[in-house]
Amino acid sequence: MKKLILLTLLCFSINGFAETIVSCKSPKGYSFVLPGPFVPEQNSGWVKDGISNGKYSLVKVNGEIDVLFIDAYEEIISARADGGTVIALGLSENKEMFSVLVNYENNAVEIFTFDIKNNLFLISGHKYGSKTRIKKSFSMVGNCN
Repeated sequence: MKKLILLTLLCFSINGFAETIVSCKSPKGYSFVLPGPFVPEQNSGWVKDGISNGKYSLVKVNGEIDVLFIDAYEEIISARADGGTVIALGLSENKEMFSVLVNYENNAVEIFTFDIKNNLFLISGHKYGSKTRIKKSFSMVGNCN
């Protein structure tokens, strides 16, 4: 019960200070997984990948953009609060698509491209640092509302 109350208060506090630009979910695609301590050689290579319960929101907080996501423990995480640097990369000429980079220094980099016209988002990235248990490069697509 305490966890539910805390999550509700967190949602209200985020919504009170943040403007949601777009919300997206459930990306699916492919990853190239490297062999390592958690991936035997025979399981490395190209694999279908996805985050079935994954939810992402691009928000603006105090004039700065941030990416909020729900992690494997179903907790709301801010990319900035998690140590990421969030940078707007560009906007298409017709203003229907834009990209955002999230860099977790010495650990991972992700690029989000939001297609407003078609209600889609593309996420690609590389997880390579010592904090990352499974090293991989990935590209996935999900739906937005």
